[in-house]
Amino acid sequence: MGLLFKLGLAYDDDGYDVDGYNRDGYYRNGYNRMGRDVDVYNSEGYDREGYNKDGFNTAGFDREGYNETGINKDGYDRNGYDIDGYDCYGRNSDGYDHDGYNTEGVDKDGYNKAGYNKDGYDRKGFSSSGYDIHGYNRDGYDAQGFDCTGYDVHGY
Repeated sequence: MGLLFKLGLAYDDDGYDVDGYNRDGYYRNGYNRMGRDVDVYNSEGYDREGYNKDGFNTAGFDREGYNETGINKDGYDRNGYDIDGYDCYGRNSDGYDHDGYNTEGVDKDGYNKAGYNKDGYDRKGFSSSGYDIHGYNRDGYDAQGFDCTGYDVHGY
């Protein structure tokens, strides 16, 4: 009988063996031999994988690696964007970098980093040679020095 009692096969009126464990293996305080409670949490409140009842580990991250605000240890949210809205490649959700250019080096208005569009004109309509689509420079004269009315820079 003593051997059966020591092996935990005999239980008292409350359902606990001589060591204080019930049939399910939990001690009187609600923890099992491994220190886990009925919900599989230890006395510090963490499960065997190190997560608390809210799903966060001691470092404050959930099983997927995100903290309570939804940011991972690298600073990105669940969609892969940082707090400024850029992914790990430095692109926002529209595909533009911090300077506003896409992977082809063109901004949302169609101008490259040098400031020219695909036709070679800047935002004011002038090419790199200084002439607009009609062939006039910033002062309004063509390559021969005449304005659109046919007069030169001196009015002749």
